[in-house]
Amino acid sequence: MRKIITLTLAFLIFMCCSQKSPDVDRSIEDGVEVIVNYVDPYEIEGEPSNLVLEEEFRIGIDREDLNKLGLKAIWHFCITSDGHIYLTSSPPDVKLVFYFDQSGRFIKSSR
Repeated sequence: MRKIITLTLAFLIFMCCSQKSPDVDRSIEDGVEVIVNYVDPYEIEGEPSNLVLEEEFRIGIDREDLNKLGLKAIWHFCITSDGHIYLTSSPPDVKLVFYFDQSGRFIKSSR
């Protein structure tokens, strides 16, 4: 009898102290499982909770100054640990490497 009471109390304590799992809806859309989670994301008071990206500069073939220098297409790019940017442009007849600083300002090009 004592074992049954002990097991019953242990079971009740376990049930009362265990965390309830949040409701999660699952559905299949176009063969992909979609999970809707209603749990609110963790927020730090006084800190923004949304990610906002702001454009600082743009390097592309639409820039007229780079187009005049020979940047007709970007084939590869590399950003070094100190923030310098290298682009390669590979037209059929010539290979160019363009070098930019951390602010996206053109420094030089070489063949």
